[in-house]
Amino acid sequence: MSFLEGLIYIMWRGLAIGIIISAPMGPVGILCVQRTLEKGRKTGFYTGVGAAISDLFYCLITGFGLSLVEDFLKANQDIIQVVGSIVIAAFGIYLFKSNPSRNLKKPDAALSTGKRDIMKGFLFTFSNPLIIFLIIGLFARFNFLLPEISVAQYIAGYIFIIIGALGWWWMVSYFVNKVRSHFNLRSMWLINKITGSIIMVFALVGIITAITNIASAARPSAIYLNTVRGMGEWDNSRDSNFLRLPNGDFALQMRLSGLGNGKEKSAALVLKGEGKTVSVNLDKEESGYNELYPSIISASVEHDNIKLDGTPVTLDSGEAPVALSLVSRNGALLLRAGDRGYQPLLQLPELSWQPDTLVFVKKPGSPVTADYISLVSENFDPASLASCGYDFADQDVRDSYLRRVTDSVEGYWEIFDRTLEDEKLRMGGDYRLMIAATGSDYAIYYMSGAAKNPDKWAEGDIKGKLTSDVHKNVYDVTWLDPAGNPIEGEIKAQFTAPDLLTLQFVDQSSTLRLKKLKKQ
Repeated sequence: MSFLEGLIYIMWRGLAIGIIISAPMGPVGILCVQRTLEKGRKTGFYTGVGAAISDLFYCLITGFGLSLVEDFLKANQDIIQVVGSIVIAAFGIYLFKSNPSRNLKKPDAALSTGKRDIMKGFLFTFSNPLIIFLIIGLFARFNFLLPEISVAQYIAGYIFIIIGALGWWWMVSYFVNKVRSHFNLRSMWLINKITGSIIMVFALVGIITAITNIASAARPSAIYLNTVRGMGEWDNSRDSNFLRLPNGDFALQMRLSGLGNGKEKSAALVLKGEGKTVSVNLDKEESGYNELYPSIISASVEHDNIKLDGTPVTLDSGEAPVALSLVSRNGALLLRAGDRGYQPLLQLPELSWQPDTLVFVKKPGSPVTADYISLVSENFDPASLASCGYDFADQDVRDSYLRRVTDSVEGYWEIFDRTLEDEKLRMGGDYRLMIAATGSDYAIYYMSGAAKNPDKWAEGDIKGKLTSDVHKNVYDVTWLDPAGNPIEGEIKAQFTAPDLLTLQFVDQSSTLRLKKLKKQ
């Protein structure tokens, strides 16, 4: 885009962001209204000016990519919320106790200076640095951060952010001042009480929320490996049918469908570690003794050349999926199953070794599927999920996986912009891709859009790889052709939060830009 087009693009977005940041009637908005009613329009507006300056400061932090600050806020947001809420509560208590009649008795003390009012508004807003997360969302919504926007254009954009914020506070103070004459001294006293109480409620909610989050973080939470069909229909012919287990105690839950429909043993859970194996064979059969209970599930264990048979569990329905729970506590394993509630199925004595891998095996042709898999452990490292095998050719698997991710790079991406040297690089279509983490790196999967050799690409095929560089958000790229061979030459990628990925084909003097999609 031209300089003028970029300037107009960034100016109106800055104006909108400035207004939207200021518009929510939170504590600072209530404070602005109260001060306008009590001391006049100028005092209320100056309070808003202080808030606008604080918002601009946080916009600059976000825009210039001070990721260390953002990471610090994310890591400590609950503590910060407690501290900020205490500061806001102090303002609320001060307003609640303030008596407007004192200003009449001491007119000199009642006089407010612009600097003092601006500073109060600034400190009141600055006490809540979590507003950065709102700003990140607005920058993403309005595509405020683009690589082709120059520094001069960004300066104009930030100027219009504060213009938008100041315009909002001018409007609020103007209209509130219009009704100010209808309030007497008792009304102002009551407004101080109400305003102080509302601000204290804001602060109390913030403190309770933060403390609740801190308490929740102290407890191990479930890692949901899938919610729909997850890793697909596992069978013993695939290498991806395994989960890395955490050290120490854990609880693994899953649902099995189609168990018992095969002619042989339908499925097995195999625990491996330190060169040793425990195999838990599962089967569901017709009970034959009571038509009200058409089937049972049984289990046997092969462990250290010893075979153990568990207590069969009676099921209420032969067609319903079976819920399975495997709990490891102090080395002992407890297996439970059922269709309406867990019943003890098998208990293993304390193992002399630590399982580190769970393999799910089913007989060839067996219709068994495993889904709704969750893992609870204090020692679980989410990065180990990268070793799990996901069949991304399955729409349900992809959607299930992406529901849980928090990494901004992971998701669906679409090519929306390109600069190509046709003699050196010809694109095969407007690709739609999916990116998923594999440890510290990322795999790129083809979804759709191939115009050249479309028969060579299938949904879920590997299209490339992003390998972490020494620089943050910069990656070395492996880009595959339809034959599965890497394109020669240096390829770099840069991720610009929240939704832009730029691929630079250095040797081909070409560039692709990908836009992140909210859904496929």
